[in-house]
Amino acid sequence: MAGDKAPALKMMALGRPFKIGMLYDYKTDRLIPNMLLWDEKLITNYLTSHSLPSRTYEIHINDNLTELEYLVGIDDNLKLSILTDLTDFPDLSNLIDYCQRIRKTEGFILKYSITTHYDELIIRHIRKNDVKHQDLFNQQMATHVVTDVFYGIEIFLIFNRKLSDDKNRIAFHSSIQELLKKLKTLPISDINQLKLSNEEKQLAETLICQYYGDIQLKSKPTSFIEAIELLKQLPNLLEKNNGNTKPIKVLLYPLYLFDDFIKGKKRYHEINHHLLNKSVEHMTSLHKLVINLSEIKNNLSSLKIFYQTEQQLSRISIRMSEIETGLKEEMMKLLPEVRGASLQEKVLTDILEKFNFSLSVKEKLNDWIQFKNEEKNILTSFINDLRKQEHIHLLTCPFAEVRKNFNQRFILRLIIHVTEENDTFLNELLQYLKDYRKSPNDTNTKIDRWFDQNNLALIRKQIALFIRFSEINVDKKNIVFIVDEENIDKMQRKRGVTTILYQNGVPMNFEIPSKPGCSYVIDNSCHNTILSWRKSAQGSENIEQYMIYGQNRRNHQWKLLLTTVNDTPSAVISNLEEGKYRFKIQGITLAGYTEESDVCDTIDIVDRLCTEYFLSNEPLSSTEKRYYEQCKEYYKLTKQPLISISDEIFDNTIELESSLIILGIDEDCHTFDLQKFLKEFCDTLNIEVNDISVKKIQAGSSIVEATIYDKFKPSGKKIRLKMIYDKLTDKLRNLLGQMKVFFMFMGPSESFDKILKHRDEITLNPKYNRIYVREHVYWIGALDDGLDRGNQPYYCPVGWQRWSFYVTQNFYEKFKGWCICYHGTKFEHGLSILLNGLKPAHLKAHGDGIYATPSINYACHPRYSEVKLIQSSSQKIFKSGKYVQFVLECRVHPKYIKKIDRETLNATKTIIDPNIDNDKIEWVIDHQNKSIVDFNDANASIVCSGLMIRVTDDHPGLLPQSRWWYESHLCNQSFCCALGIGLESLQKRKRSGDTCNIVYI
Repeated sequence: MAGDKAPALKMMALGRPFKIGMLYDYKTDRLIPNMLLWDEKLITNYLTSHSLPSRTYEIHINDNLTELEYLVGIDDNLKLSILTDLTDFPDLSNLIDYCQRIRKTEGFILKYSITTHYDELIIRHIRKNDVKHQDLFNQQMATHVVTDVFYGIEIFLIFNRKLSDDKNRIAFHSSIQELLKKLKTLPISDINQLKLSNEEKQLAETLICQYYGDIQLKSKPTSFIEAIELLKQLPNLLEKNNGNTKPIKVLLYPLYLFDDFIKGKKRYHEINHHLLNKSVEHMTSLHKLVINLSEIKNNLSSLKIFYQTEQQLSRISIRMSEIETGLKEEMMKLLPEVRGASLQEKVLTDILEKFNFSLSVKEKLNDWIQFKNEEKNILTSFINDLRKQEHIHLLTCPFAEVRKNFNQRFILRLIIHVTEENDTFLNELLQYLKDYRKSPNDTNTKIDRWFDQNNLALIRKQIALFIRFSEINVDKKNIVFIVDEENIDKMQRKRGVTTILYQNGVPMNFEIPSKPGCSYVIDNSCHNTILSWRKSAQGSENIEQYMIYGQNRRNHQWKLLLTTVNDTPSAVISNLEEGKYRFKIQGITLAGYTEESDVCDTIDIVDRLCTEYFLSNEPLSSTEKRYYEQCKEYYKLTKQPLISISDEIFDNTIELESSLIILGIDEDCHTFDLQKFLKEFCDTLNIEVNDISVKKIQAGSSIVEATIYDKFKPSGKKIRLKMIYDKLTDKLRNLLGQMKVFFMFMGPSESFDKILKHRDEITLNPKYNRIYVREHVYWIGALDDGLDRGNQPYYCPVGWQRWSFYVTQNFYEKFKGWCICYHGTKFEHGLSILLNGLKPAHLKAHGDGIYATPSINYACHPRYSEVKLIQSSSQKIFKSGKYVQFVLECRVHPKYIKKIDRETLNATKTIIDPNIDNDKIEWVIDHQNKSIVDFNDANASIVCSGLMIRVTDDHPGLLPQSRWWYESHLCNQSFCCALGIGLESLQKRKRSGDTCNIVYI
């Protein structure tokens, strides 16, 4: 046997379990497992072990795959075997794929290598008869035998970061060099002393790490920080693995040199270096294309929304994988034959030629992949921006499939459409890839690069508008925001983004408006500020109204000053307090609010609520004077203002185009402080001063006339006026009384004029005043005097006095057949009802309507008719009386009596009125959709004909006819039962036998 090892093949172990005496097949780059050329005992006899302690710590700047492969120890022969799947190296295959993916990055490699010893087989002492498996030579299964093994451990840490341009590359390279200087100055044992500056820490956070090495780790490092931690632990890890070092390099001795067996015949062929390099380059290039396509597709797949674009990529990706698989299969079959010298190298040349793309196809394919990669990056940036908003739904399926799942009134849909279902360029490219050796015909078909600078800027602007619009309207429950993909075939073949608004499922033309222009002042007179602004540069046709916000620099709070009634880009702002103001504008669309405009420059506002600005020389009419005098009398008696609300506010069938508020204040107009009053008034009602625009102040008492809620639509006016009305509790009325407000009206001016007209016609009719007592007017049972009072009986209201009103001429002829009924009221409402009309019941026990009763004994229960203690100042009016009650006498046509029903005072165990059954004592009157009925309205369903008064020298609860009260609902809550005295005190007096008498005035 030959003893010279000079021709031996040096090879890195790369994790393979090499052992002295093992056989190796160069043709397939595989170890032959479980088989040694010689007996293990013999090998032991001729084995020499040499100590070779060494440690190396290397740092390499890396910007290409070849350098990394060289450091790891992958030569072209082995790489070709790996690329063709001829040999199985999972870790190496993954490393090669990883290197392909980071090809556009720059980084560095830390290599740490330890060599402990090497074993050498002295082959010159081995004889022919020592071979165990001579039959292997005849089968030509092996080409080499392992004669030397070097043991140790190698670790590779590969760091990289993606770069976008050469400028970044240069800056990154410089930063890396500074970082590496620190690393190089420290031995591996002192790595824990590494100190990084803030800039270096920021750089380190951008680095990602790939580990490859001989030490099996539970968790491989993926970042620079984790890698440094590994290096700190390395001494301990090496100590643990010192007795378990692995082969890192081997010598393979060719079997043909054992001439006793082969007689000098070489049994393997080393492929020409040029052809080998060409083969590796071709396989690598093709594999790179497949990886690129796979990476782009996977990235799009992770976004989930671009499933149609992903399908398009799949077509090319599948075809390229088929081509790579075809090349691998043929190379896997022929490469061992060529290496075994059974076939000539030409077959490899032929295969490469067979699978070689023409120059034109290469250019088209590379252009398309580059285009798709750029497209992927752009689409990813779109989705990253959209994903920051949790309320935006990114659809992963066609919109039609999930449309029914959204039940909001509005759906705002952003459609990204950049992919063509039957892309001409793609179809041609696929056709070329069927026979890729041929040059394609020049069809001038080009890639539609939709993301040119102008189009991309427009798309980004539209996406930003969509995101901003969704942020502003995120709290609205009636709108949902979705994003999905469509092919351009469904979008007029345009590439970009489109916004569609669906209202109740119906698509509408809608473009999200950009923010309105900055406001500017066109008039800043003593009464008002007139602002104007430019309409939105985009989508202004979808703005229906504008909101104007103001900020007084004294308190820095932004407040909504008004909302315009239409899309006119100007507004009049009234009643601003003195100060320095800034304004901003926000549009209102059908689906929500736009972005706010930029804030305008500071504007000085002088005091505009001076009383003298609004004093009018226009005198009050005689009707107005009389009416206001009546209101003052009411105010003096009740200490509350008379409040009148027009019917239109409560009628949903009427549009409230204008709204007026008229306030009567018991102050001399020349000393009246308008600004102070308005602030206190608005604070009391919890409304904004800017919601009221003063028109004039008339002389005498201060009669302030102003518009209210002009900035709102008719429906908005109604809602807010109703809200004010609902706030008007007794407590709030008392507060208004303390502000000397004796009258308050809300509604359109026409309605107020009508009230004045009708109230002017209300006069007393003493001819029909009555005292219902035996000495005056009295009867037993239902009255039968020949007059037609409808189909309901009329009983004598004993103990009451009637002050009759003059309602109309020929009263009997007009109201013939109308029934008599009663409506109880609080004392302060008595005069109010006479001036304003009946207020519909709040407690709707029997349905909507006005509640009345044929029994005055039922109407005078404290639940309905307040028992009022007479003040000493009023005793001269009521003689010696101490308590008074009011009940309205009314006439109602039988056809307007909607319902006759039982009592609702829980008086089932007593008799309320001996003349009327408890089950028929309560009437519900149809108010004809009027929330407040005007007595003198020609179309009224109920008419007030008189005021019934009962005055007593003590509490009326002590009267015999009031005994039923104590068997009904009776409580101390003044808002429920207005007793005018504590219930326990009254009950105690009743038990003591106290009585009272009726006083007739």
